[in-house]
Amino acid sequence: MINKLLRLGLVLTPLFGYLEWGGDQKQFVFEVLGTLASKSITDPLSVLHPLTVLPFLGWMLLWMAFFQKNPNKWLLYGGMTLMSLLMGMLLLVGILAGSFKIIISCLPFFGSVIVFLKFRNSTS
Repeated sequence: MINKLLRLGLVLTPLFGYLEWGGDQKQFVFEVLGTLASKSITDPLSVLHPLTVLPFLGWMLLWMAFFQKNPNKWLLYGGMTLMSLLMGMLLLVGILAGSFKIIISCLPFFGSVIVFLKFRNSTS
């Protein structure tokens, strides 16, 4: 049960990543996913970029792992790695820009990864 809750944390925490750019433009990752989903229907080539496709693929791998009873560890590690690309980039941008909102929005994901890995290592 705890393993399932930790996997749910891995799926949900990246959605609250916060992005700021330009003058007053800002969105959470879940809002960006909605925008990407709607744009992928009308203009699929406009969303094909490594920083959009790879984290989305990682998020889908984490969802697949969540719904499996005993997921393959490579499914989880692959999903965490691909999603970490986006969250790591956000963290770097937050640090360089001095934006505490962006930095704080990344911490739950990295915290859930650390807790998941510690739990997984302690049970095996």
